[in-house]
Amino acid sequence: MRLSGFTRMGAMIGFFGAIAIMLISALQFDSDEVSRKDVILAEILFGIPIFTIVGAALGAGWDFFEKRNASRDE
Repeated sequence: MRLSGFTRMGAMIGFFGAIAIMLISALQFDSDEVSRKDVILAEILFGIPIFTIVGAALGAGWDFFEKRNASRDE
């Protein structure tokens, strides 16, 4: 599957955003309720894929409207 530039950029932003949130979450949590391992595992299993897919979808939408506007301007 070949991704367009905007889709790839959106996926990268989503991926690195999820990594940043994972680091922030790993440093700020209630150790009486949950362990750091559980926070990181949940972020890896759910956060990173969801953020990456949403970022790619937003990038694909951006690419769609960018191409539509470019064809209209010609």
